[in-house]
Amino acid sequence: MATVHQLQKQLADAHEAYRSVLAQGRSSRVPLTEYLSASNTVLEAERALAAATGDQYATPLNLGFQPEAAVSGPLLLQNDDVTFLTFNAAEIATDGSRGKGGTACIEFDLCFWTTFGYPNDEALAGHPLYGRGLSAYGVFEVHNSHWGRRMADQIECRFQTRKTLTRGIWFSLFMTALLSVFVGELNHHRFQRNLMQKFLLR
Repeated sequence: MATVHQLQKQLADAHEAYRSVLAQGRSSRVPLTEYLSASNTVLEAERALAAATGDQYATPLNLGFQPEAAVSGPLLLQNDDVTFLTFNAAEIATDGSRGKGGTACIEFDLCFWTTFGYPNDEALAGHPLYGRGLSAYGVFEVHNSHWGRRMADQIECRFQTRKTLTRGIWFSLFMTALLSVFVGELNHHRFQRNLMQKFLLR
């Protein structure tokens, strides 16, 4: 098992390799797959280091689709029992490439806490999970979340007991906003092409 020092070195090496790929791109045509590979290596190194130190970090969820980068169009509907999220999405192939567009629908069950808004994709570097595995235009699960600690502190203040919270934190980053959900579970999700056309033709 790698030590923290070794993981720090691996992260530094990954950053250097990524900067090298970016520099090459200015003078030659670098395949997109090479950019993505270098970027993913950095993200994996960030997650490994954060996990080793007990810090919070984000891991991507493979739902078969991701938010559309151009016009995500997120819509959040929520009451005190259930939360629904829809957004423009693109199918993700097994090789990581984006396929046809459509509408994603996600239902969260036992939702305790949500935030929806800032930061957008351009201000992502200011988010606490930036540098800890979070990247643009994706859906993530957060481990060792600080939200869980905050809720445990609030419960302890009222009931004089500290409960271990095993709920998940889900992040979905769009072009114009970031959704954060503290939730019991992701109940179900689906991807539908031409959803609005089918709705309007009814």
